[in-house]
This record gives sequence, C-alpha cells and structure tokens, in this order.
Amino acid sequence: MTHSPIYLNGCGRGLPDKAVSERMQAHHHLEARTGEPAATAQAAAELAAVRDGIAALIGALPDHTGFSTSTSAAWLSIVAQMPLQGKRVLVAPHEWFSNLRVLDHITRNGGPQVEVLPPLDFANPDLSAWQDRIDDDVAAIFAPMVTSVTTLRYPVEAIGHLQRPAHTAFIIDAAQALGRTSVDVSAINCDALVGTTRKGVRGPSQTALFWMSPAFMERSNLSVPAIEPSDFNTATRLGLGVAADQVLARGVGTVEADVTALTDDIRSRAADLDLRCIDTAETTVGAATLAIPRARADAIRAALTDAQITVKWADPAADEPHSQVDTSNALPMRVSPHIYNTPEEIERLFAVIAPHS
Repeated sequence: MTHSPIYLNGCGRGLPDKAVSERMQAHHHLEARTGEPAATAQAAAELAAVRDGIAALIGALPDHTGFSTSTSAAWLSIVAQMPLQGKRVLVAPHEWFSNLRVLDHITRNGGPQVEVLPPLDFANPDLSAWQDRIDDDVAAIFAPMVTSVTTLRYPVEAIGHLQRPAHTAFIIDAAQALGRTSVDVSAINCDALVGTTRKGVRGPSQTALFWMSPAFMERSNLSVPAIEPSDFNTATRLGLGVAADQVLARGVGTVEADVTALTDDIRSRAADLDLRCIDTAETTVGAATLAIPRARADAIRAALTDAQITVKWADPAADEPHSQVDTSNALPMRVSPHIYNTPEEIERLFAVIAPHS
C-alpha cells in the first residue's frame, strides 16, 4: 500500500494553508498585468491590515510592531544597535545558537561580557538565582519563550517581572511560541520580542515579526522603520496576512489545545514502546521530543525516511549549546504536529517505529 507523506516538523516549518499560497499567486498575477508599483498600491489597505494582524498575535499595538525576514535578522538588527559596550548581558541556557554567535562576535570586538544564567527546573522554576545576577551593569537579558530542541516554555512572565534597572532590556525570542501558545508582550513585560512567522503561524518563508516597547525605543534611539527592511515582497506579506488572520479566527488557545491532544497521543504511544520523552507534557509546547536510544536511531531514521515521515533529529550541542541536553546514550527526535495532522498519522508514525524499538 502506498501512503502519502506525513509532515511532523511544524516547529521547523509550518505548512501554509492553501489560502496563503492562493493569495500570493493572485498578487503575482496582478503584478504581471499591472506592474509591481500599481499592484502594491492596490494592496495598500490590505498591507496595513497585515500589520494589525501580526500585532494582534502578540497583544501589541501596530505602531510598535514591524516585519522582518527571520527571527535572527530581527534579533540582530535590534541588538546590533544597543549600547552594550562595557556592560554585562545575561543569556538563558537555551538561547539559540545564532544569537549566541552574534554576542560572541560583539564580545570579541570590545562588546559586553556574556554570562549564561543557571538552568531552571521548569516544573517548579526558582528565579532567585537569576535575580541575584541582575545588577546595574547588566544591559540586557536574553531568553527564548519556547525552546527549540524540547519546546520547553520558559516562565517569561515571571522573568519579565524580576527587578531590573530601567536600562536593562529583556528581549524575547518567540520563534517557537508564535501561533502555538498565547503571547502577550504586556503580560511578559519585555522590552523587545522577535519571532519567525513560518512555524506556528504557518506564514510564508522569509516572514517574521518584531516588537519594541516605546520606552526601549526611546532610550535605545530605535524605531520600527529603522529596524524594518525598506524593501519587501508584497505577495509574501499578503500571504502572511492570510495566515495571521487564520490563527486569530481559530484562536491560539484552540490551536494549542488541538496540538496538545496530538502530542499527548505521541507521548502515550511512545510510553507503550518504552520510549522515553525528554521532557514532560506540563512543561512543553507543541511537540514531544523522544529520547531514541543510539543503538536504534539509525534504523528508526532510515525507516521514517522510507515511509516519507518527516520529523526533526535535533542537535542540542549545535542548536542550544548551553542547554545541557544529554545525548550520550540517546538522540532527541522532536515530533511536532500542527492542526493539519491527524491521529491516524500519529498511529502510522509509531507503526513504523515499533519494529525497531
């Protein structure tokens, strides 16, 4: 029997809805008939509404919210213009590797001293050790809202309300959170937030958003236009608008509940095969990361490839080098469904894994 491919890597790239592609194609056809300037002019009101939509995804005002091409691009554009020289910056243990690489480069060129914060017990996080690290010489605190390898949800609201000097910026990488769990910049009390919209939001590739608080923009001499690329693909942005509207119409809470039901099924079926999940359902968002014994990993990887089932074989040492995920005896296999996946697809996933477990 021939089966259709199964895509279970929504945390890497959410598959866009057909309506997203159709909106982009319609604009391309309009450009072909009228030329790019005229086509963009016709879409002016819709483009303004796209900004409203992405702002609504994070509980923000449109005037403080901008577009970018990726999480990393937005993060770099903001951080590169911050006054960090001679200061300390604090980073969470799960900070994304490309962000760390930028900080390392800045440090080598006379930038700040970078310190990795102590790990947290996500089931019962105690932030007192983090609070003790925050002094007047701390310019910024960097943390993901949801981690990449095991999709742990950081207690960002509690972190945002730790006592910190007015000049200490709290900057959130929300790439794995957008569209999958509630994001409210006011509740988080952060100064800036960045995140791609090609994952949980299911927008087109090369789309992302950022937000900066008015106070942060004023003291850093930044503005949304200064960070936002002046050149952009109109069709891609209109496609993002469709994707954002779909999330808002469905409700992020409903999306999270639907995906949680699928990940609970994954955890249950994994337990039936004596496969351990690296982290618990109570501390994660949108995925189940299985610890695949190294002795079985090659066979399971090959079987999934043959069955056209896509998952993510994470590399913590490369992706989150300070996360301390132990890969000595097992490899993390992240299974991240989205609303387009079905229980039958989860059943087929484990039917493929079972002979090798």
